[in-house]
Parts: sequence; C-alpha cells; structure tokens
Amino acid sequence: MKFGAFVDWITKFGRCRAGNFASIFAVAMPVLLGITGGGVDLMVYNHQKSEMQNAADAAVLAVTREASLKSRSQSEAESAARSYVEGELTEAGIATNAKFSVVTLVDNVKHKVTITVDMDQYRYFLLGYFQKSPQIRVMAAAQLSSETPVCMIALEGAAASAIELGGSANVIADGCASYSNSLASDGILAANTTQLTTAFTCTAGGFKGQSSRFSPVPTTDCPPLADPLAARPQPVVGACDYNNVVYKKGAVTINPGVYCGGIDISNKATVTMNPGVYIINGGEFGVKNNGTLTGNGVTIFFTGADGRMLFDGTTTVNLIAPSTGPTAGILLFQDRAMGQTQFELSSKSAANLLGTVYLPNGIFFVAAPGKIAESSAFTVIVAKSIKVSGTAKMYLNSNYGSTTVPVPAGLGPSKTINLVN
Repeated sequence: MKFGAFVDWITKFGRCRAGNFASIFAVAMPVLLGITGGGVDLMVYNHQKSEMQNAADAAVLAVTREASLKSRSQSEAESAARSYVEGELTEAGIATNAKFSVVTLVDNVKHKVTITVDMDQYRYFLLGYFQKSPQIRVMAAAQLSSETPVCMIALEGAAASAIELGGSANVIADGCASYSNSLASDGILAANTTQLTTAFTCTAGGFKGQSSRFSPVPTTDCPPLADPLAARPQPVVGACDYNNVVYKKGAVTINPGVYCGGIDISNKATVTMNPGVYIINGGEFGVKNNGTLTGNGVTIFFTGADGRMLFDGTTTVNLIAPSTGPTAGILLFQDRAMGQTQFELSSKSAANLLGTVYLPNGIFFVAAPGKIAESSAFTVIVAKSIKVSGTAKMYLNSNYGSTTVPVPAGLGPSKTINLVN
C-alpha cells in the first residue's frame, strides 16, 4: 500500500470505535514500517555507495602514483589497492558486517590502473532489499599521462590541428613529451614531408598523417592535461612608460616597463633588452627587415586588445627567461583575458629561446627558414595551438640541469595522474 493511500484509509476509518481501531492499527503498522524501512535502506545504500566510490578513487590514484606502471606487477598493485580501500572504508565507518572484494587491473601499455570494489552480504532493514550480487559495485580508473618531461602542450580542446606541422617542418623533442588536448579525430596533423619526433606523444582525440611522420606514433584517447600555468600570477600592468617605440638603425639598449602601442625593430637595428619584464600593452612587438633582438633574464608579457608578436624570417633573435623573480622561467606570456591571437616566430636565426612560451589563447606560429632553439638548454611551449611550417626545424631540448632557468611546476620532469573513465 502506498503512503498516500494509507493516509486516506486512516482518515476514512478514523471514526471507528476504539475496539476496531486496534485492529486497523495492527494491519497498518507493518505497512508503515515497510515504508520507513525502505527509506532507511535507501539512505544507507546511497551512503555506502558514495563512500565506496571515494575509497576506490583514492586507492586508484595512490596505486598509480606510488610507482611507475612499467615496474609495478599485477600482484603488487592488487595488494596495494586492497590496503588502500580497506583503510579508506574503515576510516569512513562503513559497516563491518558486509563482505568487500577488490579487483585490480594494470594496463602497462596505456599506463592505466582500474579498481573495482564490490559489497555483498549486508543485511538491510527489510529482507529482499538490495539482495542482488554484488549489492553495490563501484569502479575507478587512473592513468599516468607521462613519465617523461612535458615540453609541448596544445590546450585547444575541440578544434582540428591543435598541433600542426606543414611543408617540410620538423619538431625535434626526443627527450620530452608532447600533448594535444583536442578531442578532434585529427587533433594532431603532420602533413606533406613533416616529422614530429618526441619521447612520447599523446592526443585526447586522434591524429592525421602517415605513421612515418611520427616517431613514435601518437597514443590516442589520452586524458587532457589541465593548463599547468593556469594559477601563475600575471604581471601587473601600470601606466605607459613608453609609447609607439621605433628603432630603425644602430644599436640600442632598452629597459623593462610598459610599452604602449608596441615596439618596432627593423632595418638592421640591434636591440639589447636589460633583464626584467617587458609589457606590450596593445600593438605589435615586431622584429623585421634584418633587425636583431637579444635579451637575457627577460619576460615579454602581451596584453591589450591587439597585443601580438611578429619576428620575420630575416631577423636574429636570442632570448633567455629570468632565473628568479615572479616570472622565473617564463619567456613569452600572454594575458589570459586576450582573445585568440597569433604570435609568429620565423627568425632566420634563433638559437636561444631558453624558457617557457605561455600563450593560453594564442596560436604559436613558427615558419623559420632553418633551425630554432637548437642551442637552448630547454624550451617549453604551452599554447592554445601550435603551428610549425615551411622548412622550420624547431628543437625542444630538455637539458634542465644545465641552466639556472627553472622549469615551471607541472612541466619538465614530472608525472601527471588523472582519474579517467
């Protein structure tokens, strides 16, 4: 009998004689107890399932984190998982008069651990409730995204060609890993006679191009990487220190500050940047027509509606990020409030690009006629999308110990672990 019908029944017969009411109550009480007991059972069931899921999530992350999947055996993973699950359930106060089982699977190819936790033999308030076997089953999986340093991340989550190689371009990153967060079937594109060489390449979606264009062939369906620099504080933009700066001849040394309207270096002008943060507030930072730009200990921060960069194919550029300070390790930095913007580096000579290029809403476009960053101890690129074209040969070295310039947290030699489906 449903609860509403039960209330109607009581109301209808509420005027019965006291003697008859006792009989009515005797019939109604089991119904009321059934309704109450069923509600209690459901609350207990949901609580137990929630705590079991929490235990499974914590266990799978711990097991994956403790040791490299390449060296962890199946039996070691099973033992560790049982220990973590039991500890979490005990701490949560889950009933001990139930039987729990933990099944652990290790996939050493995909660097993935899956844990299944079952509960059986718990006696609920009413017999017959939740008596299937198992009564509760929860699953959790975690994947070790990489055991190698991360040196290239395309943050674009949907569009095709988040990482794109065209012409006869080469990207050489044989000591570090590259990632595309795009879920598109061609999230990574290597066309024509291009070559992408990495220690490990992963894409949340798929890739397009002959297998011979990749070394190794990318791993697909990887968990997307969160922006590792999302919490990095941005430089504070103050009043303009310089306006519409132009250098068209000779040699000059410039100082940090807020450059409103951009910087134009051309016609064989040679510019040396003193250490510090250079804020390009609107306009283009351009090095063109055989200009030369050198800076050691510098961060270039782009902000404003049309802040952008263009270093053309006739120029020489050598830049090194700061070793200390609030922008340590960051070479190029785009304001997160900016819309999608292209930043072009096509210099004929750019042997040193030491540090991290961080363009969260930017297209990092490289079309140099030769080598880029080949002498840098390391170069890391985190951008919305990354395009390398022409005959460019871009090196993403990973000699982190040979420089005092730090790799920002979440990049370089680190491991990333995520819960996955």
